[in-house]
Amino acid sequence: MRGVRYITANGPEAEYEPGSRGLVLRNLKGIRSKREMDQAEIDALVRVQEIYLEQIGPDTIITAEMVCRMHREWLGEIYSWAGRYRTVDMSKGGVT
Repeated sequence: MRGVRYITANGPEAEYEPGSRGLVLRNLKGIRSKREMDQAEIDALVRVQEIYLEQIGPDTIITAEMVCRMHREWLGEIYSWAGRYRTVDMSKGGVT
């Protein structure tokens, strides 16, 4: 998804990392490169995915609380707002 950026409104989730040319959301790691951020998000997803694949089965009831916890565990080391309900509308690559 080269050159794809988040489209946001206002709020803390709408701030971009200084020096990222509006391509990288403000983050806890100070990453400004889109490529580096994409990799950081993928690495974090793989890590948490392995954990949840062991914990979730056919009888698991997925709740809003669980989704928030999964999001926080996935992106919490990258974004301060991970795992919280959004205060802005966001989309990336046509996905809201």
